[in-house]
Amino acid sequence: MLHLTSTDQTAMLLGRAGLDGDVQVWREFMTEGPVRTAWYKPAVIEERASYIEETLGLPRKAFIQIASSQLKRLEEAAEARETIVLWFDGDLYDQTILAALLYWFRQRQASGMPIGSLEWIAPPYSWESQNREPFGIQEPKRLAELWSARRIVEENQLQFASEGWIGFSSEDPQWLEQWLARRAPGEPSRVMLDALRFHLRRFPSLRSGLGSVERETMLLLSIGPARPDELLTKIKRAYPLYGLGELAYDGYLRRMEAAGLIVIHYHHAYPGCRAVEPPDYDSRLITMTSYGARVLTGQADVLRDGRWPARWLGGIKVGGGSTKAWRCAGGDRDGGTSMIYL
Repeated sequence: MLHLTSTDQTAMLLGRAGLDGDVQVWREFMTEGPVRTAWYKPAVIEERASYIEETLGLPRKAFIQIASSQLKRLEEAAEARETIVLWFDGDLYDQTILAALLYWFRQRQASGMPIGSLEWIAPPYSWESQNREPFGIQEPKRLAELWSARRIVEENQLQFASEGWIGFSSEDPQWLEQWLARRAPGEPSRVMLDALRFHLRRFPSLRSGLGSVERETMLLLSIGPARPDELLTKIKRAYPLYGLGELAYDGYLRRMEAAGLIVIHYHHAYPGCRAVEPPDYDSRLITMTSYGARVLTGQADVLRDGRWPARWLGGIKVGGGSTKAWRCAGGDRDGGTSMIYL
């Protein structure tokens, strides 16, 4: 039996829960970098590794080694027809990994290759916060209870997730829009649908060219200067469906500075992901520029002005000097997700 999850914390708790089988942390983040439908192909892994090294500083060689190693273990489990249990949180970060994995299983199945027995656990819902709670904050006893309520990944659910991944990795977000309009077959599938719906709100808005995270950051900075950790804490609270981490948010800030929206004031050089010690957030302060204020109020459009550095949102490249892109017609935090190419 193989348990798959996305965090070391959840892996540690699963070990304490006394469950049979091996636990593996799946180390990827499909919310960053170029995403291709056949994500497991060596050429695609190398493409992602180069982009991630260039933009986020994670060494290319290490990325390829990790990706190859975990894929090999997955292939071994599938070939041996092991039971594979999927423990993924309800945010976009985790659900894109889950969708990618289920697409991989579906492709093996379609080729007549064994996939083992697939089981999954829906992350628990909190009525207090009205959000899905991460597995990593549960007690080991609670994880054992959730394990006892696990479900088989049914054929229609496997197909549904595979098609969601195709939509996420497509060059046309309207494929994902069509998938989002469908009825999800069961609770874990509904969790995936909700998370992938949030993905579209990361695209540039019609009004300013800012995505949801950039807009929220600018709103916070309009109150006054702030440290990155202060901003990230508030953004994670505003967008619990994202699963945004420090490394990815640092990428947001660097792109925003390159676009002339903000200034990052350093007391000393930021160490990046190669550092042994955690980043010293007290050494950085973020302020908004006058141009950023104009964009926030709709007097300028950062995409139309050609200022956005290139980035990838699923299978779609945005910015990089281009003044046209797919935009999300939703306005504020709870806006819609209709996509328009403009």
